[in-house]
Amino acid sequence: MNAEGERKMSWEQQQRDIAAHGEEVRSIAARLTPERRADLLLEVTQGIYNAVKIDSPEGGGLDGRDGPERMGLAAVVDAAQDHHHAVYTRGLAARDAEENGRAH
Repeated sequence: MNAEGERKMSWEQQQRDIAAHGEEVRSIAARLTPERRADLLLEVTQGIYNAVKIDSPEGGGLDGRDGPERMGLAAVVDAAQDHHHAVYTRGLAARDAEENGRAH
């Protein structure tokens, strides 16, 4: 469905869709490793940011300016990127420590 059709959907239907997708994401995330959850978080946040930047005129992206929504989402994406980096850094450090422990 295109963005215009999505906007015409009733508020109640939007709420049902959001709740259903939220439950779906939760179910998927429960089965993932911390690294893959960080990947999922980054993918979802970047997807929402890009929708606002590219697909939503009120997001301030089409005219090259950062609207309030886009600026707020940029902070969320930055936090997701920081989390992603931290999770992968911890994972690599743990694997290195494990491998070094086995080598001795």
